[in-house]
Formats: sequence, C-alpha cells, structure tokens
Amino acid sequence: MLKEEVRRLRSNHEAETFSMKKEIEMLKEEVRRLEVPTLGSSPANFSFSSSFYEAEKYFMEKKIESLEEEVRRCRTQPFGFSNIANDKMCAYYTGLQIQVFEVIVKLCSLIKFDYYDNKRVVMLSFKDQIFLTLCKLRTNFAYSDLGWRFGISATTAFRICNTFLPVLHKVVFQSIMDKVPSRKKNETSLPLSFASFTSCRIIGDCTEMRCEVPKRMDYQKLTFSTYKHYNDLKVFLCVGPNGSVTFCSKCYPGSTSDKEIFKDCGIIDQLRSGDMILADKGFLISDCVRQGVTVNIPPFLCTRQFTPSQVSKTRNIAQARIHIEHANARLKNFKILEFFPRTLFDKASIVVQVCAGLINFQNPLIREMEQDFYAVEDE
Repeated sequence: MLKEEVRRLRSNHEAETFSMKKEIEMLKEEVRRLEVPTLGSSPANFSFSSSFYEAEKYFMEKKIESLEEEVRRCRTQPFGFSNIANDKMCAYYTGLQIQVFEVIVKLCSLIKFDYYDNKRVVMLSFKDQIFLTLCKLRTNFAYSDLGWRFGISATTAFRICNTFLPVLHKVVFQSIMDKVPSRKKNETSLPLSFASFTSCRIIGDCTEMRCEVPKRMDYQKLTFSTYKHYNDLKVFLCVGPNGSVTFCSKCYPGSTSDKEIFKDCGIIDQLRSGDMILADKGFLISDCVRQGVTVNIPPFLCTRQFTPSQVSKTRNIAQARIHIEHANARLKNFKILEFFPRTLFDKASIVVQVCAGLINFQNPLIREMEQDFYAVEDE
C-alpha cells in the first residue's frame, strides 16, 4: 500500500511540475512578445501602450517567479497540505475537515512561540508545519517517514512536532477547556437522552493508553496495571450532556485507581452543589465529592434479578453515558495514543490533552447536536 502511495505521489508531482514548466514557458514567451514595440503606432498611443505593456510584463515576471518557486517546492517537498484534495483525505491525515484545519492554522498564527532548540524551520510553510504535527498525532508516522514525505530530515520533523505541540495545546485545550461548562449552560443544549438527568454537569470515565516498560523498577511497578496486565497510562475524561469534551486530566501511572485520579485531577473544585455526575458502575466516588453533588451510577444487583425500576434506571443511565464511550473511541483514533514510547513520557499529558481538544473540532458526537450545528451554519 505504501509503494502504491509513493508511486501516486510521484506521478502527481511529476504532472504538476510539467504543467508548471509549460506555463512558465508560455509566460516567458508572452514577456518576450511584450518587449517588441508595435510598429505603426502613434507616439501618444505608443507611450500609453508601452506603459501598459511594462505593467503587464512586471506582473507576468512576478507570476513566473512564483511558479518557479512552486516548481522548486514540488521537487524538494513531495507532500504537504496542497496535496489534500477533499475533506475525507484531510480527515485521514489530521482528523479534521479542510475548513476546520484552516481555522486552527489561523488560531495558531496568533500564538507567540519559540522553535524547539531555537532552530527556526524555513523549509516548510507555517501551514505545512501545523499539518505535519497533526499528521503525527493522527497517524503516528515515524519521523523518518514524515521527513521523506515532506522533503526534510527526520530531525527537522521532530523539531517541528516539539515546537507546535505546545502551540496546539494552547489553542485547542487551554483556551477552550480551562473550565467545565456550568449546569445552566448545559441546559441550553440538552439532548433528549438527558431528559431524566437535567442536572447533569459531566459524564466521566477513565481511559488507558499502553506505554513502553520504563527502565526504572519503581516506575515499572507504578505503570503496571493489574487489571490490564500491562504497563499503561491513565487519564480522566469528561464530556458534557451535548457530547463536547469538557475536561481531560494529566496522565497518571496505570496502577493509580480511578478514585485517586478523580480526587487529584482538579475536577472536584469545579463542581457545585446541585450538580450531577454520571459514571460507570465501578466508579465509586460518592464519598469524594462536595456536599450537594450527586453521583449517578447504575444499580448493583443485590437480589436474584433487577426490579423494573432498576432496569429502567440502568437503561436511562446507559443511554446517557454512552457518549463518554464514543468520546473515548474518538480519542483512540489518534494513533499516537496506541503506544507511548519512553521518549514521549514527558510529553504524554500534553499529547493526550491536545487529542482530546481536537475532538471538539470534529463533527458533534450526538446526532441531535449535529443537526443543530448545521442549522445554525445555514442561517
């Protein structure tokens, strides 16, 4: 499959380069034609014509320079955002639609930043550097692979990712998910599945991501999950009733219990009296929350079978709580989260939070919200 993609990219770039060369030749011929004065013209007309021709010649020469620069770029950079033909292709490499990607690029351009190791990258445009970073998050291509695709070295690809990861973190996480929306704000976009849970503030759950075995024995013990039987990292993720991701904690070692993560992550300080948390049956946090905050979990089976009211309650909670599972599934679509090597341990929290923030730039999780979104867009 990779060989077919290589052949396709090469053929596309060869065709594009040939077309640009032909256009450059035509423009140069047009410039040469403009340099020859028209015989039989009156002095006044010739003066006007020569000024007009000089202006036209100037703009043609500028266009030639632009096309020649584009040819050089095509020779040195075989892949970039200019190759993205449609939303489906853009979603494959970034998880976003083309228009949404353009918005993120514009937002990133407003952030002041310094390049990793203070080594500025000039071989790629600003947009392509954002695109490369999102490609790394979405597809987890190796840096050598990214280097080949974008016509740069693997080291440069590494520097670009380490430069723009904090930039994306400021744009899609810190500026949007710094505070969980209030209960009153949630009520303005409450879907039908939450008709029985109008006071719901968050739906929360922990999710795990596998990681490489640390070198130190004490870290090996901390990251080993007795439930999953391998080393992993965990985060506490929350979604609002409308399906938007509203909170994502930092990464914790796999041996940390869900209850300890909930107590330490800072979500408790944002909850107020009257708020409700929807959670899984095993998420026993009722004794951790503030007075007035309720935790709604499916009932435990204490008799031979559930009563009709317990069955109804379980069904209603499951219908509302399914959105956190969909959010977890979308999070895992970012392939970089499939496995964390030791070299990424220090940036694990930022990587997960950026991926969680990017989910909010995708289509809404709940179909009702998607219909409302397109209705507003049409207006």
